[in-house]
Amino acid sequence: MSWLGPAYRLGDYSRSNRLCGVDISEPMLRKAQQRVDELGLTNVEGLWVMDAEHLSFADASFDVVVAQYVITTGRTRGDPR
Repeated sequence: MSWLGPAYRLGDYSRSNRLCGVDISEPMLRKAQQRVDELGLTNVEGLWVMDAEHLSFADASFDVVVAQYVITTGRTRGDPR
């Protein structure tokens, strides 16, 4: 199972892959759902509002993670460095 990147890329993934989408922005997930519906993507398992730093999926849930255009600057919460 893969965790997918931007919604506009959804049609680029093989339909033999099971996909999950996560975004902290509900409006972005609505756009992703529109794309899923437009393309008839039955391989998208779900789309969830979630903070990527605190996922509620169990460890080792995914074979591949795509996190395009994600950048972290500075310290994150709880990072002692």
